[in-house]
Amino acid sequence: MQFAAAGLAFQVGRQEFSMDEGRLMGTDDWNAGRSYDGVKVGYSTDSLNLEIFATSDGEGELYVIHPSTSVGAIDVSIPVMYRTDAIGGGTASNLTAGVHAASDGDISWRVEAYFQQNTANEDTDATTAIMASVAASYKVSDTIAPNLNIDYTAGVSDAAANHVFSAANANTHQYNGHSDMITAGVGGLIDASISNDFGAMGPGSLSAAVHYMMLADADAAGADDAAVGIEIDIEYTISLADQLNLTIGEAILLDQGDAAADDSNTTHDWTYIQLSLNI
Repeated sequence: MQFAAAGLAFQVGRQEFSMDEGRLMGTDDWNAGRSYDGVKVGYSTDSLNLEIFATSDGEGELYVIHPSTSVGAIDVSIPVMYRTDAIGGGTASNLTAGVHAASDGDISWRVEAYFQQNTANEDTDATTAIMASVAASYKVSDTIAPNLNIDYTAGVSDAAANHVFSAANANTHQYNGHSDMITAGVGGLIDASISNDFGAMGPGSLSAAVHYMMLADADAAGADDAAVGIEIDIEYTISLADQLNLTIGEAILLDQGDAAADDSNTTHDWTYIQLSLNI
């Protein structure tokens, strides 16, 4: 059910919900996508857009507040997410809040930073984690527009309080390499990447990215070397119809540091084929 009037919008039932570029919450164009049974209230004026969303799943209840505005050519939002299982009698909670700012153009950039506090139960001290990311892109031509991105994900390295920044409702295969072989475990992760969307090449379009990933804490999990690995991602997308796309991708991960010393197979690859129907 939907209702909209005088800047106010209301929607209840099965629906998609996404914030900014999907770092914290997105529709996820992989697998079967992502949607929620929830309630969304929106309010818009010439200078402000406000979304309030509530949903429930098997892990508890999720409440989201997402105000956004524009300051000149800069789009700014302050997302807040609170998850709890209190209705089911639990005492766990997770609070995530931060800021997202971006500007488009021939020179475009994006900055986002989030704080997260997690409490397993009322007898456990809350643990904290942070996530920060910066990106900049320069459009040289229609086919050359390199984008540099650096992510920093930090967590608690104490094994007794194992918590690192997590975004369970985020888009997958968008950050830290398409293969998802590397995730931010105890001690956190630094991911420096450069990517480029080459646009139309033959019947489809080509994009590529190179990631260098290392531990944010070199001593985490008994590691003596901060290096984790280098990943190379290549995707080729062909439009089969107005709403149907075929994507063929290849992800190659080259182990570095301790991982390479402990594993006789230091090269891993993942080939995938995806059909996307937009309706």
